[in-house]
Amino acid sequence: MAVRTSVFSEGHHFDEGIGPDGTVQYGVGSESEFTSCLARAGHLAYFVADARVAHIVRPEQLEEDWMIKRAYRHGLGFYRYHQHLLKRHNRRIFGVPLGIMARHLLYGLVAPVVRFLPSSKLRLRVLFQDQWYRGLADSLTKPTR
Repeated sequence: MAVRTSVFSEGHHFDEGIGPDGTVQYGVGSESEFTSCLARAGHLAYFVADARVAHIVRPEQLEEDWMIKRAYRHGLGFYRYHQHLLKRHNRRIFGVPLGIMARHLLYGLVAPVVRFLPSSKLRLRVLFQDQWYRGLADSLTKPTR
């Protein structure tokens, strides 16, 4: 990612409340929050498909357990940069929009059963979604830094 200096001169910045904070459970998505904020301010972003980028992927990041924990952290961070979408939902249960709560409960019921299945794309998807919706629900009901 490259950002023009003028963007920062205008007062835009990364939300320091998103990202590693010394705890195990922190919301992720600071780049998404930053670019969403810039888009709402009228700035443009470009994706260059031919760009060569090297990411360091540690072996544990390919493990199911790591991906599922990442799903929870992504759900925690999601609200921070999509508040404008979630504020439209007036019907809530314990502060969580009805549709999100329904998905959270559905995946919460299915996930314990799916855990007993052998590793598969379906198993990973269900466990991922379960934790993502759990993280999102937690971000709506628990105070954030």
